[in-house]
Amino acid sequence: MPDDRRMTTDRFFGGIDNRLQNLRSMLVYVDSTGPEEPELWKWLRVNTTAERDSTIEQYVGFQRSIELLTIDNGRYQTTARGAKYAETGEIKTVVDALFEHVKGFETILQAIDGGDNTSKEHWSLVRPQLPV
Repeated sequence: MPDDRRMTTDRFFGGIDNRLQNLRSMLVYVDSTGPEEPELWKWLRVNTTAERDSTIEQYVGFQRSIELLTIDNGRYQTTARGAKYAETGEIKTVVDALFEHVKGFETILQAIDGGDNTSKEHWSLVRPQLPV
């Protein structure tokens, strides 16, 4: 069975300290308003470090690819998983989405569990999995 998961994760906005908080805030916003693209882009500019449309497009596309967001009739909506994370803040919800949709994510977690603590070490574990 082919593995159609993404090869890498795109960064969440907000640096290490605020990534999950920003993600949850965005999902709460989407869940409560069902914004169209211009409204969501504006919200991301005001509430995160996002500046360029291309960055926002990549970020939102990633959230859609891991099935936290969807778009229907031009309006963004949270998926059941996205709504759950918005409501509970349960990190396992996001981790499960990453496991399901991102190749190499489990390798990074295994490396962290095994004591490899630098991003350089993590990258060296994932890099061999990349296709040539």
